Amino acid sequence: MKTNMTVGLLVLLASCSSSNNDTSPGRPLADDPGADSIPPALSTNGSIIGVDNYQSVLTELISLLNSRPFDAVKATFEALEPYPEFTNSSDPTLILIDSVEDSDRNKTIRTLSCKSGGTYTQTFGPDSVHIESNLEQCGIDGTVLDAQIERIQIPRDTEIVFDFKNYTVSYSGDSVHALKGVRSAIKRDRHGGEVFQKLEWNIDLYEHTGNGGTTSVTSLQSTMLLELVDSPALTKRSIEAAFELSAPWTLEQSVTITTPEAFSNFGASGTYESGILKAIAADGSSLELNADNGDPLSVTVTVVEAGTTSSFTNTWAATGSLRCFAPASEAPELYGCDL
Repeated sequence: MKTNMTVGLLVLLASCSSSNNDTSPGRPLADDPGADSIPPALSTNGSIIGVDNYQSVLTELISLLNSRPFDAVKATFEALEPYPEFTNSSDPTLILIDSVEDSDRNKTIRTLSCKSGGTYTQTFGPDSVHIESNLEQCGIDGTVLDAQIERIQIPRDTEIVFDFKNYTVSYSGDSVHALKGVRSAIKRDRHGGEVFQKLEWNIDLYEHTGNGGTTSVTSLQSTMLLELVDSPALTKRSIEAAFELSAPWTLEQSVTITTPEAFSNFGASGTYESGILKAIAADGSSLELNADNGDPLSVTVTVVEAGTTSSFTNTWAATGSLRCFAPASEAPELYGCDL
């Protein structure tokens, strides 16, 4: 049995307890994560990976290894997501037009109009542990979202799971990001002085379409792990991932990226002192980044191009830093993080 509890206009403050974004009503959502990216060019020898483009290739791969694009498009949704404990505002981002109680399922079904057109339908129970969101051409200040997303929060905030069944974000400037068949989970636990935190991404397909064409990431599995025992000085971190990448700069051919050895041993210098990143292109060109070279501030990069092997020593600063991953809701600088 369904009963209509609220019909009319009610302005919402878009808020999210699991995000650090400023979600003041009327404020534009997160910036396009691809707006400032410069895709690599082909090597002058025609190889997908070569000695004259490997640094830009590494910049691209480390951004993906850090989950930056995925986190950004998820944050766009989180910044918009209205929780049951919303408040009124004079500058509407979302406007409630209908709220229905489905007593058979013990659910509330809420329909909202979006600031720049489109609708947002949200279904949730009394404990708000399981929230289903359906967005149809939901426009907010130049950003348009189409999505079917489930959000599950395990009691006591120990685990938050996002299931992106289909999610497309169109930013102004003809930049479109799409996530399909995606599961993102943050697991947290604390026992006395010990903190355990794990961020996982499992992605069937991520696509970014911009002026330079379409970049596709498939079959991605990524894990970032944080273990803190007693003090920040004893923090242990690791990052590992595997995925397939194709883009205009790869000639639409697949590049396979793996971390044969997870990045770990995060030292006082603020860098990972061990770990390997490997990329192998369809034309046989490849690169390998090895953090375990005896110098915490640098890495060794080996490039294979047209059968020739070349090695370089790059500073982490020039290569692009891997994510520090501090405990949620705590000051990153206490843990040597500047990201």
